Order: sequence, then C-alpha cells, then structure tokens
Amino acid sequence: MFLEISSSVRTLQLYLKIVTLAAFTLGFVAIHASDASAQTFTALYSFTDSTKGSQPAAGLVRDSAGNLYGTSLGGTHAAGNVFKLDTSENLTEIYNFTGGSDGSEPMGTLIRDSSGNLYGVTAAGGDTTTGCTFIDGTPGCGTIFKVTEGGNLHVLHTFHGGTDGANPVARLFADSAGNLYGTTYFGGSSNKGTVYKLSPSGTLTVLHSFTGGAGGANPRSRVILDSKGNLYGTIPFGGPGPCACGFVYKLTPAGTLTILHNFAGGSDDGANPFSGLLWDRAGNMYGTTISGGTGNCDGDPCGTVYKVRTNGTEALLFSFDGGNTPSAAELALDSAGNLYGVTQGDNRGSNLGTVFELAPDGTESVLYQFQDGLDGSDPVGTLILDSKGNIYGTSDSFSGSVSRGAIFKITPE
Repeated sequence: MFLEISSSVRTLQLYLKIVTLAAFTLGFVAIHASDASAQTFTALYSFTDSTKGSQPAAGLVRDSAGNLYGTSLGGTHAAGNVFKLDTSENLTEIYNFTGGSDGSEPMGTLIRDSSGNLYGVTAAGGDTTTGCTFIDGTPGCGTIFKVTEGGNLHVLHTFHGGTDGANPVARLFADSAGNLYGTTYFGGSSNKGTVYKLSPSGTLTVLHSFTGGAGGANPRSRVILDSKGNLYGTIPFGGPGPCACGFVYKLTPAGTLTILHNFAGGSDDGANPFSGLLWDRAGNMYGTTISGGTGNCDGDPCGTVYKVRTNGTEALLFSFDGGNTPSAAELALDSAGNLYGVTQGDNRGSNLGTVFELAPDGTESVLYQFQDGLDGSDPVGTLILDSKGNIYGTSDSFSGSVSRGAIFKITPE
C-alpha cells in the first residue's frame, strides 16, 4: 500500500526556471497579505557541497518517525540523487544517479510505500539512443524508478520517446492495487505529452496522448484519482478558445478526456496551471496558476489560487500581486481548511520567494520571506505538514548565494 502525503515570454521563462532547477465556498478576495511574525523558520539542512546534492527541485516525503526524503539535481555524478534527512538533521545519500540507464534529473516529489520503498521519475537519462533530450538539453527520455532505503535502485520503466512518452517531471500517484499513474512532458502520438499507468508487473499503458492546440500540451503536473478510477489533472498550455491558457481535465478509466474548466486568463480567471491538484474531504480540488488574476508583476498578471469541483464549476480564490507568482508545486491543506504554498517572488521585488497560507475566508499570510542566505531562495517543492502543524519544504538557491538550496521547517506559534 502506498502513502500519499498530503503564453507569454514571461510564462515560458518562469516555467523553465521552475523545471530546470529544478487546496468552502469563497468569492473573489483582496490581494493584500498579512504578516505572520509568530512563525519560526529553521533551516534544517543547507546544501553547500554539490557532491552531496544541490538544488532540490521537488518537495519532501516524511515517514512516521519524522525522517524526510527527497531528491536533488546534484550528487556525486551531477545527475541527481535521492537523500534522507534524519531527525538529527544528518543527510544521507540513498542513491546517486549516473545519468546513464538509471536516469538523470529526478524532478517529481517522491512517494513512499508501507515497506519504506521510494518511487519517482527522472526527466532525462534512461534511453539516450533515441535523440530524446529534456528541455535543458540533457540527453535521455527519462525513467520511472523504485529505490529501497538500502539504496538499491530498480528501473521500473524506461521511456523511449515514441508513443510511450518522454521526459516525466511530475510526482507519481499510486492506487491501492499498486498501479502507478503519471504524466510525461513530451512523447505520445503527437509528442505533446501523455498520461500513463504502470502496473505492478511493469506494463505501461498510455491512457491519453495530448495533441497540442485545443487538445492541450505538455503536462508537467501529477494526476489524482477518485474512488471510481477517474483521473484529474491540469494542462498548462493550449485548450479551446483564443487564450490557449490551459485547462483542468478529467480522464475516465476508458480513456475519455473531458475538459472540466478551460482557463480564460484576464482578471476574472487564472491562466497556465502548472501545479497539480489537491483534494479536500468534500471532493473539491485546488490548484494554482502562474498567470491571470488581478495582480501586476512587471506588467503581467501574477497568478491565482482556484477551486474546481468535479462538475467543472470553478472559483477564483486569490490573486497574487507585487512580484509574487506561485510555483509549480501543489498546494497543501490542513484539517482547518487552510491552504499552504510557495511563490517564486515576494513583495520586496527581490524575487527570492515566500511561503504563504490562505485561510478559508480568503486572507493570505506570508509565513516566511526567503533571504538568499543559508535558507536558500526560490522554494519550488510542495509543502508537507505534520500533526503539530509544522511545515516542511525545500528551497533552491537560483540566485547564486553560498547555499545551493535548503531543507526548511516552519514552526507555528
């Protein structure tokens, strides 16, 4: 059993930055943030030596003992690694990718099964003979992998860049039978990306190939599953209508895709949903867009938080402003209905990033603003919460400080 812990130039530039460094009924709300000075920020680990890992490009997963697991883009071979940070803040490299058949550039947040095995994807490496390259030029079509706590890695599937897909960058989702579901950024029948299912025996089935244009292109987020076997996800580009700003979709077990919400951009809606979706207990889904809304970031909208129901009804919950733009990470949700996420900018204009909380009444609180020291900057991974309300995440020092990224904890008052 698996444990899930819960079309402008500017748009493209932000996406490349995210991937290569790599959730009540609410009406429209104001875009002013309140301070949350009672929060305590702790840098649990700062990556200062690239051979031990650097630039964590995804979130963390936490076991019952409080140990944290994640991936980075550094490591011994500079092809990425899987690491463990124990409760004494000691970091251990579980596996170092070589960039060959084992894969390169682990991008998506890991998932963990009840036996302690970790599962994830690499965006590159694997089959390097087909001409596949990731968008940063790294060769290979990518892999799906499993790694034991002892460091034994098993490649569960190697993508070949044809109809099976290529270059997965999103977190996997597992059902109770052990099937894994995910997306690829490229590949498929039109080379615009796929949704796939990988059985426990290793058989990969392409459930849908995106076609570009009105059919959408280049999924970079995970899919989530309902009790009937339907999958839900987001597409950042394309869709019907003049905006081509992306959409939220439903995919049935038979492979029928329905667009639940087509983003229109402008002040009344979001645009370009890079993040995946998050369920609440009532069956609503939450996500973010990196554009759209009423905010102003150098003349462009800054992005939104939105809610969408399975019948396609969508509500804009919050518009970012003042340099804040949400990252491609999924939101996190606590038992009181508060949403948590990270941005790639801040209200100081220094673009170092923030951790934010969005209350059910629509009030946003900035829990932490990154300083670009040993705390790192540019948080990109999905946050996780423990039973005491502590928040854990990763930052990537994109702006070039002494830190090559950090693992952090935010403790509530």
